[in-house]
Amino acid sequence: VTVPSLAGLSAAEVNNQLTNLGLYLKLIGNTDTGYSVMATNQSIAPGTQVERGTVVEVEFTDTSLME
Repeated sequence: VTVPSLAGLSAAEVNNQLTNLGLYLKLIGNTDTGYSVMATNQSIAPGTQVERGTVVEVEFTDTSLME
Protein backbone atom coordinates (compact mmCIF):
# COMPACT_ATOMS: atom_id res chain seq x y z
CA VAL A 1 0.00 0.00 0.00
CA THR A 2 1.04 3.62 -0.43
CA VAL A 3 1.58 5.73 2.68
CA PRO A 4 -0.52 8.92 2.48
CA SER A 5 0.48 12.43 3.53
CA LEU A 6 -0.87 12.89 7.05
CA ALA A 7 0.31 16.45 7.74
CA GLY A 8 -2.34 18.72 9.19
CA LEU A 9 -4.73 15.93 10.15
CA SER A 10 -6.09 15.19 13.62
CA ALA A 11 -5.20 11.97 15.43
CA ALA A 12 -8.64 10.55 14.64
CA GLU A 13 -8.30 11.38 10.93
CA VAL A 14 -4.80 9.88 10.79
CA ASN A 15 -5.98 6.72 12.54
CA ASN A 16 -8.93 6.35 10.14
CA GLN A 17 -6.75 6.77 7.04
CA LEU A 18 -4.10 4.32 8.24
CA THR A 19 -6.64 1.76 9.46
CA ASN A 20 -8.44 1.85 6.09
CA LEU A 21 -5.10 1.02 4.43
CA GLY A 22 -4.27 -1.80 6.87
CA LEU A 23 -1.53 0.22 8.58
CA TYR A 24 -0.96 0.93 12.26
CA LEU A 25 -0.46 4.24 14.05
CA LYS A 26 2.07 5.00 16.77
CA LEU A 27 1.42 8.45 18.25
CA ILE A 28 4.36 10.65 19.22
CA GLY A 29 4.35 14.06 20.89
CA ASN A 30 1.17 15.84 21.92
CA THR A 31 -1.61 13.26 21.99
CA ASP A 32 -4.33 15.60 23.28
CA THR A 33 -7.52 15.61 21.24
CA GLY A 34 -7.86 19.39 20.98
CA TYR A 35 -8.82 20.96 17.65
CA SER A 36 -5.37 22.54 17.29
CA VAL A 37 -3.42 19.27 17.74
CA MET A 38 -2.36 18.11 14.28
CA ALA A 39 0.07 15.75 12.62
CA THR A 40 3.32 17.54 11.83
CA ASN A 41 5.72 14.72 10.96
CA GLN A 42 5.61 11.06 9.98
CA SER A 43 8.22 8.28 10.06
CA ILE A 44 7.51 7.01 6.54
CA ALA A 45 7.47 9.54 3.72
CA PRO A 46 4.22 10.03 1.80
CA GLY A 47 4.16 7.99 -1.39
CA THR A 48 6.33 5.20 0.03
CA GLN A 49 5.16 1.65 -0.70
CA VAL A 50 4.90 -0.54 2.42
CA GLU A 51 3.37 -3.86 3.42
CA ARG A 52 0.01 -3.97 5.19
CA GLY A 53 0.58 -4.16 8.94
CA THR A 54 3.41 -1.60 8.88
CA VAL A 55 3.53 0.81 11.84
CA VAL A 56 3.70 4.50 10.91
CA GLU A 57 4.94 6.80 13.68
CA VAL A 58 3.22 10.17 13.52
CA GLU A 59 4.22 13.19 15.56
CA PHE A 60 1.47 15.50 16.77
CA THR A 61 1.93 19.12 17.78
CA ASP A 62 -0.40 21.69 19.28
CA THR A 63 -0.32 24.14 16.41
CA SER A 64 -1.85 26.93 18.52
CA LEU A 65 1.48 27.12 20.37
CA MET A 66 3.35 27.73 17.10
CA GLU A 67 1.71 31.09 16.39
